[in-house]
Amino acid sequence: MGEGTAATAVTNGTLRFAAREKGVISVFCAGEAAAGVWLTGLKYPLENAVLTCDMPLGVSNEFIGGESAVTVGEGTLLALWPYTPEQSFGELI
Repeated sequence: MGEGTAATAVTNGTLRFAAREKGVISVFCAGEAAAGVWLTGLKYPLENAVLTCDMPLGVSNEFIGGESAVTVGEGTLLALWPYTPEQSFGELI
């Protein structure tokens, strides 16, 4: 992972971002499948989707200037996004 990139895993929960986030966010399935996936407040939203390792629906999404969130109901997702001191690290709940 390069400098200026943040990464975290989300298991059965939500990762929230403030409106100040900018750039591209990518979300990957970390297991066989992740169900109940919601990407809200991003350029390409998802609603109650199922992600698998061979289905890259969460790759190269974009923050669009409002609050956003990555939610997974069952399973684990890996999220990667740009990080600078001016941006938050996201709030995992």
